[in-house]
Amino acid sequence: MLTRPSLSTAILLLVLVACGDSNAPRPATVFATPTPGTARPLASRQPSTPVTPVTLPPSASAPSARALPPGVPNPAEENISGLARVARYVFREMRLAEEACPFTNPLHDPLSFVFHIEVQGGRMTEVHLSTAGRRVGQEIESLGVAPPELVAYAACLKPRLAAVEMDPAPPDGPYQPEYSYPGHEAGR
Repeated sequence: MLTRPSLSTAILLLVLVACGDSNAPRPATVFATPTPGTARPLASRQPSTPVTPVTLPPSASAPSARALPPGVPNPAEENISGLARVARYVFREMRLAEEACPFTNPLHDPLSFVFHIEVQGGRMTEVHLSTAGRRVGQEIESLGVAPPELVAYAACLKPRLAAVEMDPAPPDGPYQPEYSYPGHEAGR
């Protein structure tokens, strides 16, 4: 026969095993705990006081619960292309990660770069820096080799982007959103 602590442990293990994806955001359910001395034996047929679950909102750290930073277009907007949706999710993460993944354009001219992103099932399964160039008017002159600051920035963003649960998700496939950073004046 299981004792009360081992029964609780067994139930907890069963719940953890049955939950499936541990990274999926879910509301937390908290049950009221009976006060000491009010516990009834399991075989008791006396009516008990029902336990009312209290549902809490999903964790604020869950990707789908993140608020949009100021100036970031909503990736959940209806009737936008898959590329626009991916670009907005990436831009949101860039803004949310400004402190963790800082980036300053090392060039005097505006810098443009393109991420190659593979989307499958609402996740960015592959993320890498595709091209980088110096923007001159409407044209982009390829840099050939991306500045090390940009390579480090892309590497910092990669796990953050891979963790994003895009809901609504764009269609599966490859995307190449482009981003630009202004240049800085000489002497700065």
